[in-house]
Amino acid sequence: MHEASHELLFFRQFLDGLDMPVFDATTIYCDNEAARQLSEDQRWHARIKHFRVRYHTIRDLVHLDEMKVLGIRSSDNVADVFTKPLGPTDFARL
Repeated sequence: MHEASHELLFFRQFLDGLDMPVFDATTIYCDNEAARQLSEDQRWHARIKHFRVRYHTIRDLVHLDEMKVLGIRSSDNVADVFTKPLGPTDFARL
């Protein structure tokens, strides 16, 4: 999600430079419920100090309405075809 947020910022700034600003929040789908909740949570969690910068970047984008994080079931996540070994049935479906 952190890497996707960097891509999101790049493309939003790129489009803005072309005088095509994006006013609505860009939707990012995440199959990790804990990560999704942390992106919207305004409290500091003691257990996430090791990724403080990544957490704040994503949380700030959500707070500024530039990014919206929605949950997706792992079975429906088409990105899994690029990131996980899948059986032939799941591979063909995705």
